Amino acid sequence: MDAVIERKTISKLLGMNFFIPNYQRGYRWTKQQVRDLLKDIYFFTQNKNQGEFYCLQPVVVRKMTEADLNKFKLEGDWFEVIDGQQRLTTIKIILKFLVLDYLAGKPLKDEYGKNEFRIKYETREGSESFIDELKLDTPIIDTNIDYYHITNALLEVKTWFSEQEKARSAKEKILHTFVYDEDDKDNYDGTVQVIWYETQEKSPTAVFKRLNGGKIPLTNAELIKALFLNSSNFSNEIEEQTYDEFLKSRIYLRQLEIATTWDKIEYTLHDDEFWLFLHDDSYTNPTRIDFIFDLIKTNDYLNVKQTCFNNNEQEYFNIIGKDTYQTFRYFERFLTDSNLKEKEKRLEECWKKIKSIYEIFVEWYQDIELYHYIGYLNYFENDISSIYKLWEESKDRICFMQELKKRINVKISKSNNLNMQYSYSDASGKYPDKTTVLPLLLLHNIQTVINQNKDFKNKSDYSLTLYYKFPFHLFKRETWNIEHIYPETTNTLEDKAEQKEWLLSVYNSKIDENLKKQIKKFLSSDFGNKDDERNKNFRELYECYYNSLPESEKNQLLTGAERNKLWNFVLLDEHTNKSYGNAIFSVKRRFIIGKDQGEKWDYNTETFELEKVAIKENDKEKYSAFVPVCTKNAFMKFYTPYPNDLSDWTKEDAYNYLANIKDVLCEFDIKEE
Repeated sequence: MDAVIERKTISKLLGMNFFIPNYQRGYRWTKQQVRDLLKDIYFFTQNKNQGEFYCLQPVVVRKMTEADLNKFKLEGDWFEVIDGQQRLTTIKIILKFLVLDYLAGKPLKDEYGKNEFRIKYETREGSESFIDELKLDTPIIDTNIDYYHITNALLEVKTWFSEQEKARSAKEKILHTFVYDEDDKDNYDGTVQVIWYETQEKSPTAVFKRLNGGKIPLTNAELIKALFLNSSNFSNEIEEQTYDEFLKSRIYLRQLEIATTWDKIEYTLHDDEFWLFLHDDSYTNPTRIDFIFDLIKTNDYLNVKQTCFNNNEQEYFNIIGKDTYQTFRYFERFLTDSNLKEKEKRLEECWKKIKSIYEIFVEWYQDIELYHYIGYLNYFENDISSIYKLWEESKDRICFMQELKKRINVKISKSNNLNMQYSYSDASGKYPDKTTVLPLLLLHNIQTVINQNKDFKNKSDYSLTLYYKFPFHLFKRETWNIEHIYPETTNTLEDKAEQKEWLLSVYNSKIDENLKKQIKKFLSSDFGNKDDERNKNFRELYECYYNSLPESEKNQLLTGAERNKLWNFVLLDEHTNKSYGNAIFSVKRRFIIGKDQGEKWDYNTETFELEKVAIKENDKEKYSAFVPVCTKNAFMKFYTPYPNDLSDWTKEDAYNYLANIKDVLCEFDIKEE
C-alpha cells in the first residue's frame, strides 16, 4: 500500500484527532526545546518573505481502522501518531497558552472558526483532560512525570513571551502562523507546517522502532522514496484489481525495479572505499543516496525553477524553503505538480537522472586515472558537485581529463619549484612553509599508483586489471604531516635510548669487524655506567665510525639548508610522526616498516639484529597505519639503485628521490629554478 506524503499547515491539523499508542513514552520536551521552537518560529515571522513557511520535522501517522476505533471506543477519524508526539503536544500547549492569554479564554472556534486538535493517550488517559484544563496560573506538578513536563513547558511558554519587547505582537504573530493557511488573505505572518507522512503499513510498532530505535530522523531520501513508489505516479491501467493481479501488473514490476536499484545504489554508497572517494568523513546522514538528491536539487538538474515556477526565484525559494527538508520539497514539487499522465513521465525523467549520476560516479571510480585525479581534487575541495558540472560541460573524456589536470596544476602551484628551499613562515618558527608541499607530495603518490597500474595493464601475462588504488578512504581519516626524512635538526644523541638505537643501526650496516666488536662490547656493558662515562665512550665510538668513512660518504650528509627541501620531505600520518619525535633515520625507518605491516620490530639484545616482536591482539591497532607508497619507497631507499647502507638518508638518496618526483610528475607544471 502507498504512503501519503505531503506538506500540511498547522491550520490543516486543527480539528483533527491524534491517538498516542502505548508503545510511546510520555511528553518529555525540555524547557530549552520549547524555547528554541518559539524562538525559531518568531524569528521566521520577523524575517520571512511573502508566501514562506517554517517547517517542522515530519509527523508520521497511520489512519486508524474501524477495528481500532471500536477497540478504543473512538468516534470519527483518528490518526495513530507513530512519530511526532512531542512536537504536536508542544504546539497544543503553545496554542493553549495563546487561547488563555491573547484571546482571553475565547475558543479558537469563536475567533477563527477552527477547533484545537485533540491528543488522546492510550495509557495516560488523564493527560488529555489535564492539557485541556490548564490555566495560566497552573503550578508545576511534580506528582506525575507527564504533568511535570507539561506544566514546565507551559511555564516556559509564558516566560518566553514575557521576555519579548513586543509581547502582544509576538503572541499575535505566532498564533497566526498556527491558525492561518497559505491561501488565507490575512496570512501575513507565514505558516508553520509539518511534513505529513501517512503510512499504510499494518504494523505501526515496526515503523516506530525503525524511526526511534537509533534516534534517526526521517531523511529526505526516505520521504522521496515514498513519492517514487506511490502508485498514483503511474497511469491507472487497472482501476480495480486483486492483490495477485497487482503483483503481476506493470506498476508493481516498475516499483520493484526502482526499489531494487535504489537499494543497490544505497548499498554501494555505504562502501566506504567508494563513498570516501566522493565525500569526506564528516557526512552523518544515515542514508547516503541523499547526496545524489542534494546534488540534483542544488544544481536544479530537473529544471524545477522553470517548469514549476516559471523562473520566479522568489516563489521557488518560498515553496522549497531553506530547512532540512528542502530537498524533499524540491522533488515533491517536480513529481506532484502535473496531471496523472505527466506524473509518470516526470518520475521516469527524475529516476533516469538519479541513475545517470550514480552510474557516472561508478564510471569514475572504476577508471584508474579519473578515480585518482578526482579523488585528489575532492580531498582538498570536497566539491564533487563542481567536478560533476565540469564532466557535463566537457565534450569528451579527453577534454574532461585536461580540465582536471588544469585544476591540479593550480593546487600544486605553491610548491611546483622542485629546488625550492622551505623555511619557517614567521619568526616564531611555529608554522613551517613546508606544509605547502602537501599537494605536490600527494600528487606524487597518486601518479605513482597510476603509472604502476598502467605498467601492469600493459603486461600480457598479468590478468589483473587493477594493481593497486590509492586508498582515499584511509587517507581522509588521518591528519597528515610533512615529515623530514633526515631529521630537521641534528640529533646530538645524548639520550641513552637514542645512542643505543644509533649503535645498533651502525652495527647492522657495512662496517669492519673490529668496530663491530667494539660496539658489541659497549652495548653489553656501558649502558650500566654513569652518564658521563657512557657519553664519553659513546663519543669515541661515534668519532671512530665517522673517521672510518671515506670522504665521499661524509660529503653525502645533508646540511641544514638541504634538509628543508622537497627531497627530504614525505607524507606521514600525525600519530606515527609524533610517536618517534626527532629520531634518526634508522629509527624512523623501523617505525614505518612496522606501521605498514601492523607489526612491531626491535633489536634482539643478544644478537643485536632486528626481530619481529610479538604483540597482543588488542594492541595491534596502535601498531598499524596507512603508509603512502612514496613514503614507504623513500624509507626503503627504493629510489636509490645501489644504496650503501640503510642507516642514513644521504644526498644520493635525496637526488634520486627528487629525480623520481620530477619523472613521475613530468606531465604537470613543475619547475627547477
